[in-house]
Amino acid sequence: MIEERELSREWPQEHKYIGSLGSRYCGLALLDHWCIPDPDFAQGRVRSIYYDDMAMSAYYEKVNGDFLKQKVRLRWYDPDQCVAEGKRTAFLEVKRKAGSGRSKKREQLDLDSEWLEEGDLTDERFIGLIRGEERPHGGEVPYNLFPVAEIQYKRWRFMCPTSGARVCLDAEIAVERVNSMLIANAIEFRLNDIVVEIKDVVPEEVPWVNSLCQMGFRKDSFSKYGRCMSRLTMEE
Repeated sequence: MIEERELSREWPQEHKYIGSLGSRYCGLALLDHWCIPDPDFAQGRVRSIYYDDMAMSAYYEKVNGDFLKQKVRLRWYDPDQCVAEGKRTAFLEVKRKAGSGRSKKREQLDLDSEWLEEGDLTDERFIGLIRGEERPHGGEVPYNLFPVAEIQYKRWRFMCPTSGARVCLDAEIAVERVNSMLIANAIEFRLNDIVVEIKDVVPEEVPWVNSLCQMGFRKDSFSKYGRCMSRLTMEE
């Protein structure tokens, strides 16, 4: 299964508000008051393996605020929807951004669950997922990418009936695995940041945004991969 959106416009409109660890429950209380839980996936855990090259180009594209950006990741979710024994459903995603224009390609894969969740990131099978002409993304993704780190977090999903926005709150953002060929002796850690994402509308259409800011949340172009890599490379 492949889903694609083109670079013809902003897709989706996405606005992030960042809070501290202590603002998690206040933020959830606000969203519980104004929004309704997502009817399909109200909450769960998101796990992603991010790909980059030895120069960490994707990381520095974010840090430097480049006009052109690309992000490649392998993402899966808890609870899992795969019915095959010993398998997990994952999604290989290629996201591109040119200014305010965005595109996203997503391919569904059913992978060995033990390998996906516990395999060493130096395993060449992770590289094999994005290489080769037989892959839908073959030829589009730079050949020198490899898995850098697994980042996971807990996510609560909501729908705002007033504005029509899709909303999520992310907490417990943590690095679980790191490719030792890039960063040796990396220590697993958890960020204190709480992230509220508002999608599909502009903030002015959301009646509770001012209340969110009064709780201490600030609008920011936050990147989980960027922030975690800053910690791992000691640039923060």
